[in-house]
Amino acid sequence: MRRISEKSVANAALFYLRRYAASRKRLTQVLWRKAKRVKGGSLDEARRVIPLVVERMVRAGYLDDERLATATAASLNRAGKSGRMIALKLRLKGLPPRKISPEDELEAARTLVRKRKADLKKLARAGFSFDVAKRALQGQPMR
Repeated sequence: MRRISEKSVANAALFYLRRYAASRKRLTQVLWRKAKRVKGGSLDEARRVIPLVVERMVRAGYLDDERLATATAASLNRAGKSGRMIALKLRLKGLPPRKISPEDELEAARTLVRKRKADLKKLARAGFSFDVAKRALQGQPMR
């Protein structure tokens, strides 16, 4: 951005969103960082324009926190992350929480056991409950 205007901020937002899936919080952070680097730019103008641009991106369908949270939670679950870890990562990204079913939690624990040769201590550190960790190690189904 050479100067802070609604058009330049919108162009920066579109350029970023073409490359990355982002939440409202993340896009706002990126745009603020860009605005602070503009020499002679008014941060008051940025304070006015950035929320307008973010809302415009939401209305246009480029930003969807619900869809991003669902996709992120599913991806982390497939990678063997516990429900607690998923909730933490979603919160850090500014995304709404997702409920992980007990079956998905058990499958994530089994994935971690299979990929990392995890034991009870590793599963506990990864955020899995004792019951889920024990079932994952013994190969038992959820009740």
